[in-house]
Amino acid sequence: VPVAGTDLDELFQGIRIGTQFEYALPVPSGAYELTILSWEPVKTSPGERVFDVQAEGAIVLDDLDLIAEVGRDTAYFSEPIPVVITDGVLDLSFSGSVAQALVSAVRLRSVPVLSSLTSNLSFGIVDQGVPSTLDFTIQNDGLHPGCLDRVSFKEPTLGSSADFSIENGGITYSGDAGER
Repeated sequence: VPVAGTDLDELFQGIRIGTQFEYALPVPSGAYELTILSWEPVKTSPGERVFDVQAEGAIVLDDLDLIAEVGRDTAYFSEPIPVVITDGVLDLSFSGSVAQALVSAVRLRSVPVLSSLTSNLSFGIVDQGVPSTLDFTIQNDGLHPGCLDRVSFKEPTLGSSADFSIENGGITYSGDAGER
């Protein structure tokens, strides 16, 4: 059966279906993005198959209804789900709320884990034409290389305490340029 919305048909030809089933997949401990791949080959109306997915003991997809999400015979790719594995095993659990749970494949991608002990940065006063240097140390505890999303500087405005910011992985570090 061809599955719409993908050119990875071979991943969707096999399915596991059941009221309750689990996987314990050995992987190196670390930070990952998990994607659930599935499709609905039988049901035709929203609400006929609804199920939950847990990863590492936490519900990551609650009341997933494939017909409502993508329709019948169409590939479903969940949004990437952040998962931290600390014991060398990815624990996944699928449970049907209405009818049975269904999965075709899972995709697990390791991600960098960038962190810094620095929570506030300050250049102090920087006079016109005088360069200023600030050291900022970042540590990567992930399994893949990482990079900063953005470093930005702005001219201070009256009443603003954030003259620059560094964003990485959804975390923003900000600081001020000092007293004027």
